[in-house]
Amino acid sequence: MIIGLTGNIATGKSTISNMLETKYNIPVIDADKIAREVVEPGEETLSIIAETFGRQVLLIDGTLNRKKLGEIIFQDASKRETLNNIVHPAVREKMDMKKNSCFKKDLQP
Repeated sequence: MIIGLTGNIATGKSTISNMLETKYNIPVIDADKIAREVVEPGEETLSIIAETFGRQVLLIDGTLNRKKLGEIIFQDASKRETLNNIVHPAVREKMDMKKNSCFKKDLQP
């Protein structure tokens, strides 16, 4: 069984997720965490973002300059869509990998 947990800010999603993991030992796949993972240094998604929006979106240590990227995408809906078209498939792919891993272990994600 797969359960999707969504909701607005401060509605208890993190509390429920933590409870599912710690109290019931149920694997939780967190799209927000994965979205941060796919833009870490060395990840293909971060390279594509830098190629698309310029090296200005990287900090000196090679991490994503979220503030600079935000300035770019929140001024231009088409650039925001471009970013979403880069990040969302990577997030979905990693979520699917984690889900499949849980099923192989006979766990329910």
